[in-house]
Amino acid sequence: MLLLLIFEGHFYELSIVGLVVMQNNMAENAQFKSYYQNLNIENGDWSQQLPWSNRFWEDIHKCNLRFSNRYTKDCTTDLNLRTIAMKQSPFVSSTVNGVYALTTAFQNYLRDKCSTLDFGNCINGNVSEMYRYLEYELDRLTVTPNGGAQFSFDNRNASIPMAILNFQYGPKGNPRFVTVSEKLTCIIYAYYAIFDNQQLKSQL
Repeated sequence: MLLLLIFEGHFYELSIVGLVVMQNNMAENAQFKSYYQNLNIENGDWSQQLPWSNRFWEDIHKCNLRFSNRYTKDCTTDLNLRTIAMKQSPFVSSTVNGVYALTTAFQNYLRDKCSTLDFGNCINGNVSEMYRYLEYELDRLTVTPNGGAQFSFDNRNASIPMAILNFQYGPKGNPRFVTVSEKLTCIIYAYYAIFDNQQLKSQL
């Protein structure tokens, strides 16, 4: 989110010098970090199924896989991510929190409203009731995802820790973002929405 553009009234070649921005400042999810760092090119079959997989491994390690000549050296056969220094995007934790909350609410619905022998008919039988239950549960729940911190919604809103950054030149003239403050909480409105597909279809 852009808040302010200032730098003593001067215009610089880098027009964003002096820019003040807000950035999601959620802590890393330790379990996802462990999972990601332990990936290697032979993990399961995802490397073969994803169209960008080969390019990902080549760009990370600056090497060529079979039939490629994009780099000056060939890749080894045991490529992994353990030795690669990377910073986890704060949106990883946001995504994990939302998915974990929704799946917990859905598990509670199955427990409270459905026979363990007839989940399919229970879910399809009254979709509107299920959506209303999930909306209620999402506002009521407080969850702690594996590897993460405690999280909850409040009337469909979510409190997200934010940092304020200022884009400026460093001591050697190199442009960089400098953290101004990390003690800010932002309320994200309408963080989730659940729709009844049948009602939507009837209104289209």
